[in-house]
Amino acid sequence: DIRIIAANGKFFDEISQQERYDAVRHYPRLQLESPINPRVAIPKKSSKRVRFGMHSLPAPGKWNEQFPELIHRVNKKHGNRVLWDFMGMPRKVRAKFRCSNVAFRQEYSTPVADFLAGIDVFVFFLSWKREEPWARSAGEALMSGCPVITTAKGGNKNQVIHGNTG
Repeated sequence: DIRIIAANGKFFDEISQQERYDAVRHYPRLQLESPINPRVAIPKKSSKRVRFGMHSLPAPGKWNEQFPELIHRVNKKHGNRVLWDFMGMPRKVRAKFRCSNVAFRQEYSTPVADFLAGIDVFVFFLSWKREEPWARSAGEALMSGCPVITTAKGGNKNQVIHGNTG
């Protein structure tokens, strides 16, 4: 009794398309749907500014090297109407920032629920080469009531639905 469970559409489709799966593609398969109900929200701490943030481990590929450019562009357009809060960003990426509206925290220095209560929008901006099958931190953000901005790679496009949850 073998079944294949794919975490996203990309991996589901690869089973039919790639030669390396010839021996197993005849098994029944299904794609997991996101169990996240984006209407469930934790109370947010109030702020007069829009707060963007992300939390993840400081692992290679988890943090896009273009984060400073993204923040510079948003800051140029919206000034001090926005705040940025990051938990777990690696020093290599952090060192490129020269903005007063950006806060950095060590990974796990704040409980995730408390961190997410202090942001309004979760920016899941991974390295362009990284393809998360189903990202836990994006799921946590959705469960907290944060819309998620992310890349359309890997499982992100199945987990975060444009115009609905991100």
